[in-house]
Amino acid sequence: MFETATNAVKFGVELHRIAEQNNSARPEDQQLRFRAGVHMGEILVDDRGIHGDNVNIAARLQEIAEPGRVFVSGSVYEQIRNRLRFGFEFLGPQRLKNIADPVPSYCVRSEVAGAAMAATRRPPEAQPAGRPPLAYHPSPCCHLPA
Repeated sequence: MFETATNAVKFGVELHRIAEQNNSARPEDQQLRFRAGVHMGEILVDDRGIHGDNVNIAARLQEIAEPGRVFVSGSVYEQIRNRLRFGFEFLGPQRLKNIADPVPSYCVRSEVAGAAMAATRRPPEAQPAGRPPLAYHPSPCCHLPA
């Protein structure tokens, strides 16, 4: 969990940058590639951990993210779009497992760091094969696979 959506997204981007840096010295079969999903909203915390739809949305965004990418929900995008100097690719409303309503989603494009970039939409022909169109609670939650 993070105090702000900005911190969650910065962490995800930095984790990918560090992994990429370390991967450059490794054979491809030994490289680490992470996916991250960031969403914000209320959560339930108890002795078993953190729970709730907002945690599940972050986890589901992580599942559909491309390796080395951070996917954020529309609510996170609205909080960070003018605070972080990354590009954001609008992926459209995503149907996520066990989530009733589609979640507007964005891919953080950290490779355009230093330049503000309006959200863009990926052309249909650029979609990865076999994937739906592409589109980290009160603190944001960054979900990374265990």
